[in-house]
Amino acid sequence: MLLEPKFLFVWLLLTLIFFWKSNISYRPIILLISSFLILFILYPGALIISLILGLIAYFYSQLNNFKKSKLLKYSIAFSILPLILFRILYPNYNIIIHFGMTFVTLRCISLIIDSYTEDKKLDLVSSINYVIFFPLFSAGPIETKETFFRDNFSNSFNFDFFFNGNLRLILGLFKSIFICDQIIKPFYLNTWPNMEIDPLHYNWLDVYQYIFSRFLYTYLNFSAYCDIAIGISAMFGFKIKENFNFPLLASNVQNFWRRWHLTLGSWITQYLYFPLLAKFKGRFPYIKASIFTFLIIGLWHELEAGYLFWGIFHGLGLATCQFINKELKSNKIYIGIKNLFFYKYICIILTLSFVSWLQTVANMNSFSSAMKLTSILFFLG
Repeated sequence: MLLEPKFLFVWLLLTLIFFWKSNISYRPIILLISSFLILFILYPGALIISLILGLIAYFYSQLNNFKKSKLLKYSIAFSILPLILFRILYPNYNIIIHFGMTFVTLRCISLIIDSYTEDKKLDLVSSINYVIFFPLFSAGPIETKETFFRDNFSNSFNFDFFFNGNLRLILGLFKSIFICDQIIKPFYLNTWPNMEIDPLHYNWLDVYQYIFSRFLYTYLNFSAYCDIAIGISAMFGFKIKENFNFPLLASNVQNFWRRWHLTLGSWITQYLYFPLLAKFKGRFPYIKASIFTFLIIGLWHELEAGYLFWGIFHGLGLATCQFINKELKSNKIYIGIKNLFFYKYICIILTLSFVSWLQTVANMNSFSSAMKLTSILFFLG
């Protein structure tokens, strides 16, 4: 952050007072002004791009059906282009901005597609509010248009809801500042200080503990940001979707994506996987759709080899689960193995190991170091 926490606290407090003391009809405008000002102070370049994307979605929604059908692909392309250029021109820019821009892009694409399929027009304030709503800007969750606008601006003040929002905010800050930054991150950095540089210096057990520690840090830190976003949103009366459902207990990759980053998973399924599934013909179209979907999502995270690797293997992992569930569900040998009492626990351990490995590969400083780490993990070196 570029501002002192005290300033952010005062700004949030003033925004809440103005929001709840104002007439319902003025609340969207107050929230828009507040989001505009704080993003302008913190991330002015990202704000300008976000406003442009929001305007594209708004003007597209005002077109008639014939023009919408002609301009759908161009509108989506224009929404994605700023993100691609930003990633290419500023690869090492603030990670909050990187992810903030991706979430803004996804929200704009959903606005465009929904206005095409539902033939609904949006007002300008609602469009921009949906795109730059400050609690959700940097880490999501990725709310759909329907859930974002449903009764949120017309809610009356509810003390219990407001109080629970404060507790959720405190929980998020505690997880991020204390657990992640003061315990987990120093632990793996100090215990294995040269893992990023020379993984071959360590043994298999070191590598396994390292990848799990990094994944645990990523999960708790990411979920902490979501706690903060959900908490602040609740203080304004917004009911925001949960983004995690105990992903450490996932029994396979398919189950993992039903527990991890739930709003992204819903967006992927609706706007990417199903359209791809409809285009692929022949045998096993779901396998092709899964691999292509996660290949795109990997590059959506970062235009780097690590995330390309992450996307390919997550796609393969999901496709493998789909194949087993569809093709082997009646196989007697498979059913017998599945009924063993320890089967579930082994699956949880293997799934956690798989996603921890890929998360570490994607986020290491160099892809060559990630491959050295992989060779130790799989006893290849």
